[in-house]
Amino acid sequence: MYLCGTNELVVSNLISGNCEHGIQVAGYTAINNMKIFSNTIVSNRNGSGIMLWMTMSGVEIACNTICGNAGYGIKTCECVGSGVRIRNNVFCNNREGVMNMTANRSKVGYAESGNSEGNPKDETQMTKEIRITTNAHE
Repeated sequence: MYLCGTNELVVSNLISGNCEHGIQVAGYTAINNMKIFSNTIVSNRNGSGIMLWMTMSGVEIACNTICGNAGYGIKTCECVGSGVRIRNNVFCNNREGVMNMTANRSKVGYAESGNSEGNPKDETQMTKEIRITTNAHE
């Protein structure tokens, strides 16, 4: 999922198995008032769960499950600005770690609170359960 707008809301999605990042937020012009809430971001094969790139202002990442990605749970690239809030997310089994907010010359202002690391369920089992639930509605 590639986002580059203002006042965007990404809520209650299953984002899984992408070739690169699960969500990439691209701040060609400053990203303002973006909310990424209550998503399951798992098993993205070559990148991080969420990538923040370029200029940010007012991005809130909350109540997501970010597990089993090839990179970090959340990573930055040449990210500047302020107002990034990362709260109440669950991170597990991301190959490179939970977060890297200073990668690739990034200097973005951010605050984090209430996040947890752990393994709420085996990531493979969690993905299977999500697929079963999703298919049940078809």
